[in-house]
Amino acid sequence: MSQQFCIASGCSDKTIRLWRINTRTVTKWQQTSDFISALQFNHNGSRLCAGLINGEVHIYDSSTDSLQHLIKIECRNRTGKFSKGKKVTGIEFMSSTAMPYCVMVTTNDSRIRFINTKNGRVLLKIKGHKNENLMIRGSLSPDFVHAICASEDGSVYLWNNIAQTVLEASKRGLLGKIFKTNKMKEVECFSMNHLNSPSYTNPAMRHFSNDSSSSSSAYSSKSPVPDHTSTASSAIGTGN
Repeated sequence: MSQQFCIASGCSDKTIRLWRINTRTVTKWQQTSDFISALQFNHNGSRLCAGLINGEVHIYDSSTDSLQHLIKIECRNRTGKFSKGKKVTGIEFMSSTAMPYCVMVTTNDSRIRFINTKNGRVLLKIKGHKNENLMIRGSLSPDFVHAICASEDGSVYLWNNIAQTVLEASKRGLLGKIFKTNKMKEVECFSMNHLNSPSYTNPAMRHFSNDSSSSSSAYSSKSPVPDHTSTASSAIGTGN
């Protein structure tokens, strides 16, 4: 890429487009197999990650003259009602020096996965929240220690020690899991009701709850978004 600001767009036409902002023109494009529901560049703009409504995640090399497809990753459970894959609702790269190839993917099967984009391996999978219909996406703290995500049950869930757990899982080469009933002391899910003082039902399972209808969240949408109208975009400034 040149040193110009670019933006990537994708929607129900199954096409990823890279736009040059100053000329308002499409410089690159790539067709996908299904509707695009999420897009995100990595920290230096050399990789573009696209999430589809069928649960697939595609990684592209965006540093060349064309969007070269590198790998396809399927975010789906092996068994159960979500085994066919559900919509990707959020993507965020972990631009840590120790984990430059790790990406966090939120999907409508109430799961958040941390994936190695070089080999497609799922390093960590967390759950506890409910995300089956809305365009809810998880988010990472600046130091990648915490992950936070809204939930269709009106709560906000927070997990800690994410970076350490992902790094350890990558070294082991095994799938790591953090569940709602996990007893690991270094991984907690916090809970609080806005009408009462904090109450903890389980030292390893806590969540923030807000029953007010006027509340808002930067991580979720209160209005259902049909699969066929899903859109996504991401903007960067490249340095090379």
